[in-house]
Amino acid sequence: MEIFRCNCDDLKEGLNFINDYVIWKDGEVMNVVNNVCKHKGGRFGKPKGKATDIEDVVTCSRHGWQLSMKECIYTNPKGNLRQERLRTRIENGVLIFYGKLSIIELSITYSMYSPPQQVRQPNGMLLLLTL
Repeated sequence: MEIFRCNCDDLKEGLNFINDYVIWKDGEVMNVVNNVCKHKGGRFGKPKGKATDIEDVVTCSRHGWQLSMKECIYTNPKGNLRQERLRTRIENGVLIFYGKLSIIELSITYSMYSPPQQVRQPNGMLLLLTL
């Protein structure tokens, strides 16, 4: 499923926050992740006190978890927890990236008379569920 297209020339070196995505550009290398922390679903931003976008670390707004965009691995807390990179490709100077549907936990009371339920995922995608 195609998610987004952007002109590579419009992306600056380092961190780029576009819609619900974080894009790390280092020359020809581009890593793209959903702007949702794995810990509690907070959004990423620049670490406090960092004026430059060249740094590759983003910080979760909820609990301060930090993610290295260069390697897509959490650096605080330390461990082997990784953030999933979205599939990307570049065509004629345009970055195209793809994503997957997230697995979400639902708590819906079943009734054969229940109308369809709308559920919004953390990435903003709206799902319509019919039970």
